[in-house]
Amino acid sequence: MKKWMRKYREQGEYGLLDGRGRRKQYVSQDRYVQNLKRENELLKKCLVAWKEEANKRDIRSWKR
Repeated sequence: MKKWMRKYREQGEYGLLDGRGRRKQYVSQDRYVQNLKRENELLKKCLVAWKEEANKRDIRSWKR
């Protein structure tokens, strides 16, 4: 159980998949794509937060 928990923390859902019989190249490409997708989602969330923060600053400057 501890191994599964560590794999999940380190690799996410992908770490829990059974990788026996898969080619290493395919596995590394799949992992790379998953990491890019996670990074993309994080950047989208950051962009939304930055836009909201910028809008708040604009509104504050208008009130002065």
